[in-house]
Amino acid sequence: MKKARIIITFDCRRNCSYCCNKYESMKALMIPTKSLTKFFDYDEVILTGGEPFLHTDKLIKIIEFLRHNSKNQKQKIFLYTAQPTFGFKLKRVLRMVDGVHYTLHSNSSPKDLAEFYQFQKEILGKEGKSFRLYISPELKYPVTIQPQVWARVELKPWIPEGQNCLPKDEELYYLKDENDNIYRM
Repeated sequence: MKKARIIITFDCRRNCSYCCNKYESMKALMIPTKSLTKFFDYDEVILTGGEPFLHTDKLIKIIEFLRHNSKNQKQKIFLYTAQPTFGFKLKRVLRMVDGVHYTLHSNSSPKDLAEFYQFQKEILGKEGKSFRLYISPELKYPVTIQPQVWARVELKPWIPEGQNCLPKDEELYYLKDENDNIYRM
């Protein structure tokens, strides 16, 4: 199975010291790209960041582009997030993706947990989707989950620098703009 993980933005409000996008070992694996057409032949595309929902319109355009142009009709699109947007844009994204991997970081606040509970309520009853949850064991607040919502729940420490955070069967890309800069909106 051919898988691509695409960092669509490095923008993130969390500034986690353990962010794997800052690891030299991960930076060495990152392949810059300006075009999404190279992903048409992938079986699975994982959209991540930074935080993709900081640029929801860009995220929607990327998903729509892949959905409407991919030659692989069985292509799966997954999204990694820790801070979703809500309302009609979230509903639109959820309709277009095959699943979401949600992360509760160690520095998640009560506001972040409220957003998590809102997201969990939003995805309740969404059939045919895969929802996965990662919870940092260093999170300072208790979390209540709806087990029927989540295909997988993990409670484990973050992977430290020097250990590969990327599964062996994935290639890691990041989008760059026309001036060869890391793409930011």
